[in-house]
Amino acid sequence: DSDPSAPRIIIPNYLQLPSNCLVPSDYYAICCMDRCESMMAHLEREIQAPYATAERIIHIVASLPSDSVPANRTLPDGLVRKLEEVAAHHGGVVPLHGRLFAQWMHFAYPRECVYPHISNTTGGMSRAEWESATGLNSSLSKAEVAAFAETLPAVDDALPCGPGEGDVCMGMWVLEEELVDVVRWHAAQAAPQEWQQASAARQVLGLAALVALIVSSAATIRDFVSKALAAVQDDPVAKSKRQKVVAV
Repeated sequence: DSDPSAPRIIIPNYLQLPSNCLVPSDYYAICCMDRCESMMAHLEREIQAPYATAERIIHIVASLPSDSVPANRTLPDGLVRKLEEVAAHHGGVVPLHGRLFAQWMHFAYPRECVYPHISNTTGGMSRAEWESATGLNSSLSKAEVAAFAETLPAVDDALPCGPGEGDVCMGMWVLEEELVDVVRWHAAQAAPQEWQQASAARQVLGLAALVALIVSSAATIRDFVSKALAAVQDDPVAKSKRQKVVAV
């Protein structure tokens, strides 16, 4: 699956192949359970957003066990760097529903999560499709399997590791993204910027309204005082009192 000269099987990918599904009807098939779904569901419940920072994801994954991975582990430096690389690729956050995060989850949980090949680079067939294309029988007996295995060259079980990847081998890591919903992702990324711009506009409008209110109130008070003074000056009683005061 990774190197034609040394064929290997990625276990979760093999289990999810269409050829391993039972097809009792034209309307449905019975396939192996995807054990990565429960871990993705846990991440979605914890994050409650379509994306998160690398630090947030690392904190959750480090405490999330599986059948083959213990809880409260320390993630290898190579694995942490790869997630930070994904975050940098997307402006500081990691989209949960894309190829790069699915690829990272495969290396975090190599026996549960499928390795996501780039679209249109691989293909799968059902048993019937393969038999129709090759003219061969898709099933072998245990003896036939053992005899075929003896013809294969011996290879090292270790996966090729890149330099500085710690105890996680990522020879198949490919920095190519494929988002489930590109339009919504870009909209989600643009929403905070639009909200900030709208908030700034609201603040400017609010300040302008406050200034207008102050100016209007000042003008109203000035008019009221002017009318009050004019009324006092025109009052005959007030004039008589002022004349008496002057006479005395």
